[in-house]
Amino acid sequence: MTDPHFARTLIHTIDVASPETERDGGELITSYGDTVAVQARFVPFTERWSSRRNSWDIKRQHRLLLRSDADVSVRDQVTNIRITSSGIVIDAGPFTVTQVLAMGDGKGLHHLEAEMERSG
Repeated sequence: MTDPHFARTLIHTIDVASPETERDGGELITSYGDTVAVQARFVPFTERWSSRRNSWDIKRQHRLLLRSDADVSVRDQVTNIRITSSGIVIDAGPFTVTQVLAMGDGKGLHHLEAEMERSG
């Protein structure tokens, strides 16, 4: 069960779709099925800069905070991030989930944190 104080911070609703793959000849085709609405907190991005012999690498990662029982996995597609109370879409995406971290508080699982990259 999610902490009620944490649940109040989940002010966004997102659409999540799992990848479906099929082969067309020798080519692997990935598509996304039906979406499921999930409560979340969207954190727009963090940037990481690095220099490899004067060649800059910039990586932007977006994050989601989610309930501990949220059905979100690596490779899922996230779209239509909206404010729950008004339904206003603040970012249409699409994003691809690159990592899902289980965050604990020493007593057990507290929430999930998903890292995403823009994919469109």
